[in-house]
Amino acid sequence: HYVERRCDNQYSTRESVIEEYLKNNILQLIEKCILETENRRKKQVVNKSNDLKNKLNKLTDLYLSDLIQKEKYEQDYTRYEKELKIALEEEKQQNTIKDTTKLQKFIDEDFMSIYDTINDEEKQRFWRNIIEEIRISGKDQIEVKLLD
Repeated sequence: HYVERRCDNQYSTRESVIEEYLKNNILQLIEKCILETENRRKKQVVNKSNDLKNKLNKLTDLYLSDLIQKEKYEQDYTRYEKELKIALEEEKQQNTIKDTTKLQKFIDEDFMSIYDTINDEEKQRFWRNIIEEIRISGKDQIEVKLLD
């Protein structure tokens, strides 16, 4: 016989509750996302350039201790120096280029001030442009994942 599969959660959440949550919390969620993205990006680039600087220092120590020959030292030094130059250039670019411009635009243009004046279809399009998924775990526990 037929068994119907249902959600294990024995409750439902109304769309109006989710919408109200989003209206009240979206600015904080966006600001948090922007900050986390920028911190993660800066950390990755800085770590790469610091790692290369450490490798150059270790390589010099090996050469000064006569543990590697001059040819090997010059070859590795040139390679690490080129990689470091690229990493430092990427670091400069990372500080100026932001992939969170869509979210920042949302804050700058103050979309929430006109939100109540748009129709339901526009509201749906509006949320889909910035939200990847919404998870509801437990009664009134809402988790929002923003688009990158």
